[in-house]
Amino acid sequence: MKRNVQDGEVFIFINRNLTIMKVLHLEHGGLVIYHKKLENGVFKLPTFDETITSQPISWQDLMAIVSNVKPINRRLKKRRKST
Repeated sequence: MKRNVQDGEVFIFINRNLTIMKVLHLEHGGLVIYHKKLENGVFKLPTFDETITSQPISWQDLMAIVSNVKPINRRLKKRRKST
């Protein structure tokens, strides 16, 4: 990636299921990681080129991703009764 968090860069990591987001950045006291896990829904990401390893976004776009959670319907599988 050739990016450096000490240069003011913010790193955002989102899992494949789009339910967990981690944000890494540097504050005066050191590195800080924010972790957000959705119990319902998924993060709605903007379209981007999947062949590149990093995507620059604005702070406003990050706030839109965090606040714009897309609800999803999940079907629960019936459990078998154990005998």
